Amino acid sequence: MKQAFNYGIYGVDLAYLVINERNTEIYNYYTASKSLAEELNLGETFKKFVDRFEANSENRDSLTRVIDEAYGATDAYLRSNERLETASEILAGSWLECQYITVELLKNVNRTSSNDILFQRVWEQRVYLDNIAKVLGEFSKNPEMAVIKSDFDSLLE
Repeated sequence: MKQAFNYGIYGVDLAYLVINERNTEIYNYYTASKSLAEELNLGETFKKFVDRFEANSENRDSLTRVIDEAYGATDAYLRSNERLETASEILAGSWLECQYITVELLKNVNRTSSNDILFQRVWEQRVYLDNIAKVLGEFSKNPEMAVIKSDFDSLLE
């Protein structure tokens, strides 16, 4: 569960680094993501994107697209192989990290008309949070998932 959750987190972090052109850190996150993919038996799915990732390492737009496609392919693979619990754990980690980064970026920012949409989007995430909490509830027989579900429910409250 921790590996899947962290795979989701690292995917968001990797995309953030690419978008913000923090090239010196990208390789470390890429390597960690690759290692987690292998530990989750997703290595073959991840390997399909390795060459494209390396070939596009200097092109931010292409690299972002490769990362999106890799994580989409991972999700499709997990769903088609009845590994919904792992897919849900990755989703939960990705969503949480996305929210963490966004809130951290907005934490000391005054709300203005030019950034109001970002504040609205954070508020709107409660709908997604509710849906994710419901999905996590499907796996509450797993004690670790029950704890994560409880944490997500607390966020929702």
